[in-house]
Amino acid sequence: SGWVYYVEVDQLSQAYPGTHVRVHGTVSPDSLDLRPEDLSAAFTLVGLTQSVPVRYRGPIPPMLTPGSQVVAQGALDDQGVFIADT
Repeated sequence: SGWVYYVEVDQLSQAYPGTHVRVHGTVSPDSLDLRPEDLSAAFTLVGLTQSVPVRYRGPIPPMLTPGSQVVAQGALDDQGVFIADT
């Protein structure tokens, strides 16, 4: 099926918009915008040299905190935003 367990933020390329992947990075502490009332979150995942904005809609996981390491599953949209479904 072409699944890779996950890629690092630094390996995520905008050359693959629409490809479903798992991406690992650190939640940038100043970027986390949790909206539990809307079941949504927005944040930036950072790697060693690159970062990617993430948008998520669904129940907010308790481990989604500033500075936490996360693996998000989803796809890049055509604007370079990672749309996470988990």
